[in-house]
Amino acid sequence: MTKFSLYDLLGLLLPGVILVWLLNVLNSLFRVLPFPIIPSNWKIGFGILFCLALIAGASLYVFNFRLAKWAFYKRTTKIYKHVAELYLEMGWAHQMMNGTLNYKARKWYNREIFFDKASFNGLPPSEQEKIKLLQDEYYDRMYYELDYQEKMEHARTFQSFYFFFRQSFSVCWLGIFLIAALQIICFTTHNWLLQPALKPLAILLIALSLAFFLTLTLARWYRKRMVMKMYWAYFSHLNQTINQ
Repeated sequence: MTKFSLYDLLGLLLPGVILVWLLNVLNSLFRVLPFPIIPSNWKIGFGILFCLALIAGASLYVFNFRLAKWAFYKRTTKIYKHVAELYLEMGWAHQMMNGTLNYKARKWYNREIFFDKASFNGLPPSEQEKIKLLQDEYYDRMYYELDYQEKMEHARTFQSFYFFFRQSFSVCWLGIFLIAALQIICFTTHNWLLQPALKPLAILLIALSLAFFLTLTLARWYRKRMVMKMYWAYFSHLNQTINQ
């Protein structure tokens, strides 16, 4: 049995803890349930929190992969920026890496798929889309090859932080959405018993709004660094393999 990794901690458990904690706070503010989600008894509460956090974290993990297929969400948040676009931004690496990366591309696809930005922009739009699809597949294949070779420790660290901030960003906007939905229910049903005190609600909204922009910015940054580390790792792996 392998040890609980940083990937599991940041990608699954901690985002789940944040989501369960937020739901517990909302439940306390709006009094949706007649009992707290996390019991005050720390021995019982810790066990329940751990179980709920795993379920919530796993749900967030799957939920975010579903969001990755929604073009509008990708376009507005830029949190799933395409690997081909991120590679094109690495202009300093093209002269050094393109030849080595294309060595493998010729074996897999019988063509070169890595270009500098000027060359890529000179291609017809239909050809650019083909290149992006091939680079997406290339990225998946090199990921699993590096994973099999156990050569992606540094890249996985950045991936773990990326998943943490990506999942945390989802928690933030889900929290803001739930507050808005509960407020609408209070006003439309005239159920003022559910209406929380204004001050703690305002503090929570401000905190969620700040966390919303912070986690979004950090998720974008860590995705870019993750992709860069992945290409560096594969570039080094290919150089080592070719020279043997």
